[in-house]
Amino acid sequence: MKIRVCFRIKGLAKNEDGNPCDAGMQISLGETDKPIDYDTLANNINKEKLLEFICMDGVVSADDLEIITPEEYDKEYDDNDED
Repeated sequence: MKIRVCFRIKGLAKNEDGNPCDAGMQISLGETDKPIDYDTLANNINKEKLLEFICMDGVVSADDLEIITPEEYDKEYDDNDED
């Protein structure tokens, strides 16, 4: 099973009219055979460190980052990319 951390960043993107809108992003932490409790994983993520890891620190604040479930990500942002 792939382990993904999915999140949205408020106001990072622009819609067709040029207005700010949310952007969805995800990172893969690899694969595991053991079950992972996503709520526990999500609640233990340091948002500041995550922003630093994706080189967005200084661009957006941790308050703009919201951890979402992989199901939410797939529903809202699915681009059919398997990577």
